[in-house]
Amino acid sequence: MVRLYMKMGLFLLLVFFVSMSSLEAKIITKQSSQCFDKIAGDNDEFLKYRKDFIDLYNLYLSNDIVAIKSFIGKRDRDKDMPKYMAFYFNALAHYYLGFLSGKENEDEALAYMKRAKDLIASSLEYKSQFNESLRLAGDIYGVLIGMQPLMAPFYGSISDSYGLKSHLINADNPLLDISFGRGFYHTPFIFGGDKDRAKEMFEKAYDSCPLLEETSYSILWFDFQEEEIDKKTCDFYVRHKDLANVKVYEKMMAEIKKQCNVLNNE
Repeated sequence: MVRLYMKMGLFLLLVFFVSMSSLEAKIITKQSSQCFDKIAGDNDEFLKYRKDFIDLYNLYLSNDIVAIKSFIGKRDRDKDMPKYMAFYFNALAHYYLGFLSGKENEDEALAYMKRAKDLIASSLEYKSQFNESLRLAGDIYGVLIGMQPLMAPFYGSISDSYGLKSHLINADNPLLDISFGRGFYHTPFIFGGDKDRAKEMFEKAYDSCPLLEETSYSILWFDFQEEEIDKKTCDFYVRHKDLANVKVYEKMMAEIKKQCNVLNNE
């Protein structure tokens, strides 16, 4: 199974780059309408809630835990939003909270991720073919492998199943490409892991939507993890050095900048 045991290190590796200090100015994502259209696929209802998606994404990039919790309260009070969509957004908010709290409190992070798992299950009960709920469900179970390794055989197969179902509905979602890329990266070779394939998926996501911060970050993240910082990486960094202003990315971006400065002075 391609991603069985594959995301064992996903949670720890990603949380490593999360800074817990506050950010005065909110991030305004460069995400274009085309990017969100690809994420949403053919779901016209989801397209109506583009602002909610962008707002929550910006709160995550800004490391604004308080505002994310407030977002959850607003969703609970919104009676007009379809049930499956409300559960999806609350699951996404808890997923983000799990990352942002993980560095300081692993128990709290696990509680958030388990709550995200329950919420996304409720979303899929109301609409089983919503591609983003399926994609997020796959990611949640993947992260839970890193938090509960003994559950890897069970969670791994579930994560695979959700990702593949999401792909059948919307194969153009760049967030799904990133999910597959991380799966290939963290999966041991014996179980189907393939770092070259992981890089291909990250590049596919970037080519599909270069204005989405997560796609350009993933390209840099791969080179950083593989200790392959070279001129090509540094040229890419220069084009996307604004990512250094994003709170959840700043630590890695600072390290890449340092290595590129050394490389340029050699």
